[in-house]
Amino acid sequence: MHAYVLMSVQPGMERQVISSLKKLDKVSEASLIFGQYDLILKVQADTREELWDFISREIRAIEGTRGTLTLFPIHGFKR
Repeated sequence: MHAYVLMSVQPGMERQVISSLKKLDKVSEASLIFGQYDLILKVQADTREELWDFISREIRAIEGTRGTLTLFPIHGFKR
């Protein structure tokens, strides 16, 4: 199971936040983006509850994080 997390970070903290995210095994991808949010992450875990716990306890606790928005996909495809 996976989710996408949009992160808003304090200006100038993007590289530090990415460095912290690299240390977390459940983060499979992270990219800087333009727009209302600064980063998009793909996170993976066995259950929705495990994802929720990881996002709320690990990702939101990273220094420089201002806020997150979590998106749970409901249907799609992968090539």
